[in-house]
Amino acid sequence: MTIGINPATSRVYIAGDGVEVVDQKTNAILTTISVGGGSLSDIAVDPVRRLAYVFDDSNTVTPGLYVIDLNSNTIVNSLATGAGYPPPKLALNPATNRLYVGLPDGVHVYDASTLSQLALVPYTYSQLAKINVNPVTNRIYVLYNLFPGFMQVIDGKTNTTITTVGGLAELADGMDIDLFRDLIYVSGELGQVSVVNGATNALVTTINNLPGQPEGVSVDAANQKVYVANFALNQVNIINEKTNTLTSATVPVGPGPVNTAIDAVHGLLYVGNSDENSNYVPNGTSVSVIRVH
Repeated sequence: MTIGINPATSRVYIAGDGVEVVDQKTNAILTTISVGGGSLSDIAVDPVRRLAYVFDDSNTVTPGLYVIDLNSNTIVNSLATGAGYPPPKLALNPATNRLYVGLPDGVHVYDASTLSQLALVPYTYSQLAKINVNPVTNRIYVLYNLFPGFMQVIDGKTNTTITTVGGLAELADGMDIDLFRDLIYVSGELGQVSVVNGATNALVTTINNLPGQPEGVSVDAANQKVYVANFALNQVNIINEKTNTLTSATVPVGPGPVNTAIDAVHGLLYVGNSDENSNYVPNGTSVSVIRVH
């Protein structure tokens, strides 16, 4: 499952076998939106236009992209794309209204309003793990699950690859950005978290010897903390961003945590487990909610 948040409306969107709309204040499920064949690989939420983009990678329908109006919780547009392995990943830049979709042949760039394709940026490696966007710098980061990890940096203005950054956390699989400081945090399954300077595209440091199996990453830039889901230990580890060191604090969560999403406005961290195609109420067996400030 993957998780999207709209802090402006206090809604959380959990994409798995459908999209569950959750009230942040009560953690109650308000409704469930059926999408495609019910095998959703990723979600991206536009809090300004109140739209959600989800990718259905089901075998029962033609794989494709769906747009949900979050005012009415209804599907308002769709695009058949075909899919493949790994499951497609999404990232949205609400500042430019551009949607980035990782498909087998590269990163497809769409006008988020019309789903018209604007460009195709070829991959520099294989084994796509995640796509993320820095809307401040208009840079797109494509992470590859390799040994060691690699990251492709794309210029959002020209839709061309600027550079690649290698030597990152081994079997890289999680990524988030500190938009205040232009730092990218990359987790790897073998117990590392790398820090990349977004201004110079240089590796700053790699934090080694994290226990268990690090997965999803979320940055709380205001409080300079980085939260890392630990699949093997069923917990969240915390990194001090000021010193780039692992703290002793841990937070227990549900089984096999993989994906994370943070609402920095309300100080809430959402952690979803590895049951990719099932949805459950927050604080239940699949999603844990942690107050971080």
